[in-house]
Amino acid sequence: MPIRNPSLIETLDEGVSQGFITKLDFTGAGVTASVSSFQATVNIPGGAGASWILVEANLGNAAWRGRFTVVDASVNPTSNIIIQQAPGPYTGKGTLADEAEMDPLWCVAVPGSGQFTVHWRTFTMMGVNFSDIRGTQPVSAANTQHGKPFLASLQSVILGRVKGNVKFLYTVT
Repeated sequence: MPIRNPSLIETLDEGVSQGFITKLDFTGAGVTASVSSFQATVNIPGGAGASWILVEANLGNAAWRGRFTVVDASVNPTSNIIIQQAPGPYTGKGTLADEAEMDPLWCVAVPGSGQFTVHWRTFTMMGVNFSDIRGTQPVSAANTQHGKPFLASLQSVILGRVKGNVKFLYTVT
């Protein structure tokens, strides 16, 4: 075990040692530090974090895109709004919380006066168009039928449609 200077102070970040020091320098807006009776006090004021608001919207009948409006008096036309789909469970869809995994949504908020409009859509993925597959054997690089390889086309496919209630988290800055 190495011998260390007893006047050094170990610095931890979430319980993980960052090393030993002889001085601390606290920086940043609003941060204050003081020492009294060999004890340091550091004050980092709160308020820098975002406040998230949960809303649940009914997206209607099986659709792959749409929009809805959220009323919030703190919103103005120059507000920055961050919005994302929240995990379930969603009203009317049972008690499981996996709805967001089964039907993920992409969404963007457009601010207005006292409200904002959320434009949402399901994701698209590359998929195989099975109607283009030629032959009946399992597909592999070596398979051919009538001297031609099996062919299947890849195309952008909409994953699925969502309907009913979906929860969203948003913050306004």
